[in-house]
Amino acid sequence: MEQNITDMAQKVLKRLRERFEKDHVCQTADASCFPHLAKRFYKRTQTQLEKMGFHFIGDLENLTLKEQKPDPRTFIRVMADPAGEIVAAFYHVKPRFPWPLLMWLWGLRPARLLEFESEFSDGSMLMSTLITPKADVPPPPKFIRIHYPRKMPVDLLLKNHQAKLQEKLRVDPDVKPVRIRTLQDVIKMQNRQLILTREHLEEIGWVTREYLYKHGARKEFADQIYAEIQRLLKKELITGKRF
Repeated sequence: MEQNITDMAQKVLKRLRERFEKDHVCQTADASCFPHLAKRFYKRTQTQLEKMGFHFIGDLENLTLKEQKPDPRTFIRVMADPAGEIVAAFYHVKPRFPWPLLMWLWGLRPARLLEFESEFSDGSMLMSTLITPKADVPPPPKFIRIHYPRKMPVDLLLKNHQAKLQEKLRVDPDVKPVRIRTLQDVIKMQNRQLILTREHLEEIGWVTREYLYKHGARKEFADQIYAEIQRLLKKELITGKRF
């Protein structure tokens, strides 16, 4: 049993580090190279956003996530509002079998995802998302990440995001939105988010009990895994050896 706990702790720690320890490499994507994805979803969402004043910035693929398991086999379509203060990112995740079944069992739905993001001059981030909370790691204190029901209409999600953005600006009048104009701006913003997340995870010991609970581990088992991860991290500091 002790070995099982250690093995699981090492797997959790390894997976989080693979995802967050280095900046992600992204490249421009060609939508025609993804025939397995729902073209109607991309087209419909883009049309809805264009009617709300958003313009197309580009399509990108995250090569770092592609190298991990499961490969999401997706590209992200990115649009922005006229001022460049709100970025819309939407994508269809469709990994190979049996990962869709496992995602369903873990509650990691929907497979067609959308979120609005805004970054501010104080380094904080506002995110309004339809992605399930189960997919989240413990967020940095500067992240305002709000989860909404997966069937919420796009216009209502945007309205809620705009309201939270204006609330942030009223509370912090010296803070300004960071304007996003190009795909390179988007990539830089994503990596700034990644750096903040990595620093936060390192500070808290990479994981929390709550994170393990929401991923389905029984409380007693999750507590043991958490304790073992912290033991491994302390041992790394002493020995200089990674696990």
